Amino acid sequence: MMIEREFVTPLNEPDRVIIGVGDKIECIDNTSQFNKEKGHVSRVWPDGDVMCEYPNKNSSIVMKPHQIKVTEPAKPGEFKKTEVSKPSTSVPITTANKTEEEEDDDDVAIVRKETFKKADLMEFSYEDFFDKEKTITKDEMLVNKQKYQEAVDKKEGNELKLIFMDKALRTAELVEQYFDFLIAKVAKDLPVYRTVEVIENEDLLATKTKVRASESKEITKKYSFDQGIIAYWKFKDAVVFKTI
Repeated sequence: MMIEREFVTPLNEPDRVIIGVGDKIECIDNTSQFNKEKGHVSRVWPDGDVMCEYPNKNSSIVMKPHQIKVTEPAKPGEFKKTEVSKPSTSVPITTANKTEEEEDDDDVAIVRKETFKKADLMEFSYEDFFDKEKTITKDEMLVNKQKYQEAVDKKEGNELKLIFMDKALRTAELVEQYFDFLIAKVAKDLPVYRTVEVIENEDLLATKTKVRASESKEITKKYSFDQGIIAYWKFKDAVVFKTI
């Protein structure tokens, strides 16, 4: 039986499924600050992590294979195979504004970059990381709280709706306490926003400040913030928090 050529892959025409050093790539992670940026691969680790260089951003960052796509494979022989090398046991060398290079036992240049830190957030606007349409101010939250309060007071609607409104009111009261705490203790003159986004950006996950109400006497006494956990990020133009 004959099979159409379009349905098979000949052995002499293998699909390229491995990301290699020198490949030109584009970031396809819409949660990353490098989304749609184009660059190239400078190193690949055995566990699949990839060091990506983005010239337009003058930055290097470790990314997962699913965060990038190869736009142009490296030409055969253009890069040493040893550059896709064994992981180094050396402690990473980092600087605030640039990457440094070290030579391993095989004389292969390995690019290392510092992990994104909380202090780095102050160089960015919150809009670089969060969708403005999914953030809310305290005033906007209070408008919703008032609606829930009126619905509960009037006791209009069926029992299920009243249960929902009462729960929404209690949540709004707790969120108001979160706002008050951050405005008083963290934000200073900066505005405070609450986000409802699902956080997948690895830089944000690594730089969050987590506050557990039950572990802070100051919060529970002064702000009546006696339950729940929040994570917040302080940028140059705002403080953004999320309930956990």
